Amino acid sequence: MILDPIATPDISQNDVYIVDSNIPIENLLGGHPDDVRYFVFANDSIFESNSDIKLQAGVNFQGKVGDTLVLLYDGIEWLEMSRSLNPLYAGGSLNDYTLDSGYILNEINNLKNQVSLINQQLDKIGATDINTTVNIDPSMSTLEIQSLIDGIKPTLLNGIKVKFLFADGVYNITSPLDFRRFNGDGKVEITATSFSNIPTETLPVVLDSHSIETPVFRLFNCSCDIDINGLDVFYRTASVPSSLYNYGGIVAIGSSKVNINQCFVHTDTDHGSGIYYEKSGGIVNCTYTNRGKIGINATNMSRISINNSLSNDTAKPLYGIAASKGSVINLWDNNSPSGSNDNASTEDGGRIYS
Repeated sequence: MILDPIATPDISQNDVYIVDSNIPIENLLGGHPDDVRYFVFANDSIFESNSDIKLQAGVNFQGKVGDTLVLLYDGIEWLEMSRSLNPLYAGGSLNDYTLDSGYILNEINNLKNQVSLINQQLDKIGATDINTTVNIDPSMSTLEIQSLIDGIKPTLLNGIKVKFLFADGVYNITSPLDFRRFNGDGKVEITATSFSNIPTETLPVVLDSHSIETPVFRLFNCSCDIDINGLDVFYRTASVPSSLYNYGGIVAIGSSKVNINQCFVHTDTDHGSGIYYEKSGGIVNCTYTNRGKIGINATNMSRISINNSLSNDTAKPLYGIAASKGSVINLWDNNSPSGSNDNASTEDGGRIYS
C-alpha cells in the first residue's frame, strides 16, 4: 500500500507501506499499542526523529530507494525496531513489483523475520517494552491481585513505566503482595488512584492484612525504581517473635531503589517493623509509622534517606528508627519517627546522620 504523500499519514489500514514521496514524515496516525509497521522506500524520503517518532540515536532517517524501516507503536510514540540501508537492489522502479512476488516481498519477509527474532529475544529475557497500567480494585482477592503482578514481565526496557493502580477502598490482603525481580531502567509505581502528594491520616486506599504474619508488601530482589504512593497499610497480627524485625507493613529485601511516599503504615503488634529495608536502598518521604518494635528499620548494608516522616504520638513504635549491620540512615530534616523508648537505635556498625 502506498503511504499518503503528507507529513502525518494514516497507517491504520495495512502493515506494509511503500514510501513514494519526498515529503518528510513527522508523525504516523491511527496506531494502536503493539502495532508494527514496515516501510519500503520507493523514493528518497525522510522520517523525522522527534517526540512522536523515536529513531536510532535521535537522528532523522534519510531513506534512499530500496531502504527499509520497521517501527513499533507503544501507545505513545513510534520506536525504531530495525532498518536496512541500501540493500541489494537490481534497479528499476519499485512500483514495477507487487507484494505477491519480487523484491518487495523478499524484503518484507526478511523484516518480519527480524522482528520475530527480536520478539523472541524479548520473551526470553522477560521484557516489558510498553508503558502499562494494571488496574486493581477492592473486589479482587489477594490471589487475583498477585496474578496480575506476576503477569508483568520483570525487565522494564527504555524507561518503561508499569503502574499498579489501586482504586479507592479497603483491600482484604490475606498473603503478601510480592513484587519480585523487577529490573532494567524503567520504573514500577504502586499507587492510589487519588494520590495527590498531600499526606492525610485517613487515606482512601486501605490495605488491611487481617492477621497475616508476613508483610503486606514485599519487594524482593528488584533493581529498578519502585515508588509506593498514597497507601494506608495495616499489618495486623497478634504474635510476632521479638527477634523477627522483618515482619511488618512494607518490606524491601535486596532491592536498591524503593521509595515510599505519603503512606501510613500501621503495625498492630509490639514487635516487627513498620517499614523494613534489608540489603536495600531508597527514600521514605512524608510517610507515617505506628506501633511495632521499630518504625523504620535499615539492616544488612542498607542505605536509606528519611524526609519528614513521623510517628503517631499516641501509638509510637518502641524505636522510631534503627540502623544495624553496616547500614546508613540519612535524615533530611528533624521530622523523623519517634519511639516510646528511644527515637533512634544503632548497632553492629549502623549509622544515622542528620
